[in-house]
Amino acid sequence: MATNMRYPSAGAGDYSSNYSALPARMDTEATAKFFGFSEHDIPVLVRLGHLEPLGKPAPNARKYFARVLLIALSDDASWLSKATKSLYRHWQNKNAGRKTTTKGSESSHPE
Repeated sequence: MATNMRYPSAGAGDYSSNYSALPARMDTEATAKFFGFSEHDIPVLVRLGHLEPLGKPAPNARKYFARVLLIALSDDASWLSKATKSLYRHWQNKNAGRKTTTKGSESSHPE
């Protein structure tokens, strides 16, 4: 873990007493750290409609999220549960596709 981080990492302390230290606009990395998700989970949450970036960024543009909305979502246990379940399903489905492909390719190559 880097010692010179711009934002506190998840589990590094109580955010509620230090929300003002966070920028009003948070990028994907900061958003992931704030929620305790992996950075690669944030685009999935956007695609599934659980997070909405500021403005209407192009698909390949850098995404920013409003701190005030992220704070509200972080206090909503129901939202956290839905987002987490959606991520579990997403990665389970994605990994199941890889296993099918891997099994298929293994069976086509006899030992």
